[in-house]
Amino acid sequence: MACSKDQKKIEEDAVNAVKLAFRGVNRVSVDISVNDKTPCVDGIIRLYSDESMSIDNLIGDIDVQVKGTVAKRKKLCPKRSIRICDLKYYKNHCGVLYFVVYEKESCDEVYYKQLLPFDINRILKDSSNKKSVSVQLEPFPTDPSEVMGLVSQAILDKHLQTPVSSLAYTSLQDYYEAGYVITSQGLAIDLIPDQDSDMLMPYRNGTYVYGLDEHGTYFPVDKIEEPLMVLIKRVEIISSGDISFEAPFFTGVNKSNDRIVRIDGLEFNFENKSMSLVEKESLSIRLRDLRLLREMCRTSVLMVGNDIFIQDFPCTEDDLFSLDQEITFLERIDEVLKCLKIKLDLNLSSLSEQNYCDLDILYNCLVKGDILYRPNFNTGPHLIEMPGFCIQILYVEVDVDKYLLFDGLDIDPNETKFYATGAGGTVLGVVPPLLGLPIILPFEKMLEIGNIDVDVFRKSCDFFPIAKNTVDYAKDSLTLMLSAVDANALCASELLECCNILIDHIEPLCEDGFAEINKLQIKARTTGLDGPDNDLLARIIAGDYSIQIKASAAVLRKDKAQVNAYLNQMEPTERTAFCRQPIFHLINS
Repeated sequence: MACSKDQKKIEEDAVNAVKLAFRGVNRVSVDISVNDKTPCVDGIIRLYSDESMSIDNLIGDIDVQVKGTVAKRKKLCPKRSIRICDLKYYKNHCGVLYFVVYEKESCDEVYYKQLLPFDINRILKDSSNKKSVSVQLEPFPTDPSEVMGLVSQAILDKHLQTPVSSLAYTSLQDYYEAGYVITSQGLAIDLIPDQDSDMLMPYRNGTYVYGLDEHGTYFPVDKIEEPLMVLIKRVEIISSGDISFEAPFFTGVNKSNDRIVRIDGLEFNFENKSMSLVEKESLSIRLRDLRLLREMCRTSVLMVGNDIFIQDFPCTEDDLFSLDQEITFLERIDEVLKCLKIKLDLNLSSLSEQNYCDLDILYNCLVKGDILYRPNFNTGPHLIEMPGFCIQILYVEVDVDKYLLFDGLDIDPNETKFYATGAGGTVLGVVPPLLGLPIILPFEKMLEIGNIDVDVFRKSCDFFPIAKNTVDYAKDSLTLMLSAVDANALCASELLECCNILIDHIEPLCEDGFAEINKLQIKARTTGLDGPDNDLLARIIAGDYSIQIKASAAVLRKDKAQVNAYLNQMEPTERTAFCRQPIFHLINS
């Protein structure tokens, strides 16, 4: 019994130590009991919007678990074993602040671990068939403002994670594979009232990265465990001389507690009076920042909004020369992308030597009009791979081993044409070059093409109109293009617009319902169908059309029973082929 009393006293002392750790922290109430009967937790911490701490001003709360020990702490950040069943309880109750107090004669040491649903999911993912796991503890801060920031942020993150706490996903890929559509990502940082964003301490608990879906729901997708700096963002007009743009303006502190200001790719350290150019992966942002920096060298001034942020900016002739050199180099790359109508941004950090070589060739041949000498090379379409996308290029031999290069999807009709072929290589006729992609490339590579442009395709359809002997080829290409849209091709929106253009060219040449059905399935992927559209679908179902067309109409009407009835009327091979069509997948969209 003595041992039991001793342990009880240890737990009492631990609870008192945790309560003491919150002394001087305004707007926070700590309700922790010794021998609390609630399973797995000992109390709760509440955060209020003002010091009256009335129920009307309650911002939120988080559960607390307190453990005490007389064992000697052996490491600065010791580990503590926690039962798996306790972790599952914490997750089901949306998280806990887990405290461990090391009892010492002079002064008790309070350690803690923040365990929110996302943290627990990651722990559980790596602990199959275990009854307990060890987690690393951190010293609980002693500064009241830092404690306030910790509690405030923990409660904010708990609030954001509660709606999806039942999910066990621990990465963005997990959500994608489960069918969730994440439209954006970012950090969620809470500023407590009257807190200066420039004086924020680095977040001891790390920083969660949240995904946001089209409905406004937050999903924790990642966590930065040891952020090097904490920055708070607002959007400002940044300008110098003739350069002006709207950009995120960050203020905060780095790990050394230096005051930092970052204007997107430019970083200013006000402690050591230094400025650096933060390496940006994006070509467009990198060019923009370099141009701003060059203008700052010329004017010596940087404006943020209507205020002079930097005056007498130091810059030498050598600095200016180096900037001009780098800008010219990147502008050449930018001209290549514009020439190819590529709207995707280029990841500079991923460029290889081969990428740089290819970009140089493309600049000389496409922008300057040079002829490329390349011995023992095959004329025709070729794929050039870049980080994140591919470029379809056409090589046309004009002399022995000498080639002109063209955008492979924007062929000059006076120079060359793309011929559609049928069974046995029979030439069917000339078609727009985009329609040849499904034939030239594997489907996976088609998804990566970056030089698809709607205006170019519209013109190519006028140059190379669809004819009776090429309409079936065009139909097959349309189906594959829609499949690429559904497979999240890089240029999915452009491809869908191209499909809309193509179907208008196909429509006069077919009377089998193909055009009507495909116009409607394209519309279903954009604006959605309306009453007249559903009336047309009803007439198609009642009309003299093939089983496949009627089944497609039933799909667009979301009539699963009718779809299944039509599927049962098809031969097995027909049924399999229909279920592989892009329209079939709209039944569940």
